[in-house]
Amino acid sequence: MGRRGPGLRLDYQYALTKGMRGEIKYQEFFERDARDPENESGNLNAEEIDSSELNPKRFKFEFNHNPQ
Repeated sequence: MGRRGPGLRLDYQYALTKGMRGEIKYQEFFERDARDPENESGNLNAEEIDSSELNPKRFKFEFNHNPQ
């Protein structure tokens, strides 16, 4: 993923009360180049893909809240 472009990652851990903890994580990747379905492995079909899918938004959000 590092060769595709820069990224952003935010991690926040919290403990609001005794015996409880949680975390929030957010990751986003900003690709430099559009995807090339003809030279990329996977299930992209060059004839059927829409141009908006060649530069997809890539992000991940996690929220965990647990008793200890």
